[in-house]
Amino acid sequence: MTVNTEIPPNESTDEAEIMDSTTEPTLNSSRTFSDVKITYDKHKIYSLVPHTDNQTFALRILLKNPKGLKFLTFKFVKGREVRIMVSEEKYHILEKFTKKHGFIKKVVVHNVQHLINAQVSILVGEEFSFHKYYGLVQIYEYMKSLVSVHYKYVTHLVIGNSYEGRAIRGVKISYKKNNPGVFIEAGTHAREWIAPATALYIINELLTSKDRKIRSIAENYDFYIFPCVNPDGYEYSHQVDRMWRKTRRPITERCTGVDANRNFGFHFEADEDDHCSEIYPGPHAFSEPETKHLADFVKRNRKNIQVYLDFHSFSQLLMFPYGYTYDHVPNYDQLYRIGRRAAAALKSVYGTEYGVGDIAEAICKRDNISLDYMYGELGIPFCYVYELRDKGQTGMLLPPEQIIPTGRETLASIIAMLQDTYISARIDHERKKIETILDDIF
Repeated sequence: MTVNTEIPPNESTDEAEIMDSTTEPTLNSSRTFSDVKITYDKHKIYSLVPHTDNQTFALRILLKNPKGLKFLTFKFVKGREVRIMVSEEKYHILEKFTKKHGFIKKVVVHNVQHLINAQVSILVGEEFSFHKYYGLVQIYEYMKSLVSVHYKYVTHLVIGNSYEGRAIRGVKISYKKNNPGVFIEAGTHAREWIAPATALYIINELLTSKDRKIRSIAENYDFYIFPCVNPDGYEYSHQVDRMWRKTRRPITERCTGVDANRNFGFHFEADEDDHCSEIYPGPHAFSEPETKHLADFVKRNRKNIQVYLDFHSFSQLLMFPYGYTYDHVPNYDQLYRIGRRAAAALKSVYGTEYGVGDIAEAICKRDNISLDYMYGELGIPFCYVYELRDKGQTGMLLPPEQIIPTGRETLASIIAMLQDTYISARIDHERKKIETILDDIF
């Protein structure tokens, strides 16, 4: 496919880094996928709910040395469900742990591999639809096709390469000059396939929908959307290990990858010293090329970006800063009000209920996350993270038939959010103009 990389009249290279979308970098030859595909037959997912401080403490200790158990959630607060995946061979470890600490456990998934088989990804050679999950090559080809068709309004972006040499690709959608900007990222955690799928659905709707409300936000905002900011991990989750979460840079001889959402440079704390941990933040802020490229791009384009959105799964939560502290941000009431309005709009589509709050209160304290960096370091006033469907029935193994419903309701919530933030951004813009005039007078 020949890709049109013409810069539209309303685009400038000062705003965004534009690279030749037909050129693929050579992958790091030492990191190709020669691994045997991992399967999860006879693996079950259990639910535990801590009710005491001792139980939450015990879970934190187990996370540091999981003994072959695989944590799927990392929110250790009283009354909040924790999901752990266990093989048949390691079940005795979970049994001993739950008895010792007084947990009641229940099976929520009886065979993990059955769920994985139901969402087999398409890697190459099939027409793109929103009824299936796709590998990285198919996603990028689909994005290129959109650029080719809608070249007057869409610019193809490459912000840099991953550790293994894969391009980190996105698009800018812009119908006119001087629009406030919305930045959307997805795919930070490799196994959360619904996040990239939702980002792609939104790209498609912004370009093709005739719906009046969708057209309004498409034409009155500039959208920077990056569906897969951890391409190495995402591809590894398709090719080798469906449950892979992190990036793919080797850390030690036996440990690979960093939790990309805990690698950002705002109040950075290296609070996890286990290099193999699912939530290992890396040796220092922006140690991973993926997070550094992302932060650098947003920083370069900060003057255009008023809204930052980050897609994850699962839990059905809409959250805003801060994660690193329980202290409220200065515009907490505004962010909460906008979040509640967005959640109500989301619910109006299919009845899906989302909780709303700041990260520290809604789940628990989280250091080094992108949301805090974008708000606290770069000063983007409206920052939210979506924990998409579901509430744990299938978790990050969400069936592909839920892609379109998830996309529709998420887009409805963004429309409601932008109707509110658009007013706020315009008021702030006008206030600054007035202040400048007054400064000139006096």
